[in-house]
Amino acid sequence: MSKRQKRLDKIHRNPKNVSWNELLSVLEDYRFEVKPPRRGSHYSVTHSVLPGVVEMLPKPCSGPVPEYKVREMLELIALVEEVGESAKNRPSKD
Repeated sequence: MSKRQKRLDKIHRNPKNVSWNELLSVLEDYRFEVKPPRRGSHYSVTHSVLPGVVEMLPKPCSGPVPEYKVREMLELIALVEEVGESAKNRPSKD
């Protein structure tokens, strides 16, 4: 099992206690773009496979990332994996 998969499994097992850095590293593993806010604490999370989908992710001052946001990010990761797999299985246009 790769480090990437181990980090994702750890977050799946305990979404209530995920640090900002842990979530950020998993998002980067899946090639999400996490842009810092111009002001405030909400980062924007996008992915090239999902055009037009922008999630807002608050950076906590202290403590873990809110569980509902962790679950939303896990859903986005699953969606990216699903879209990526369907793109691999699509016949080429030759």
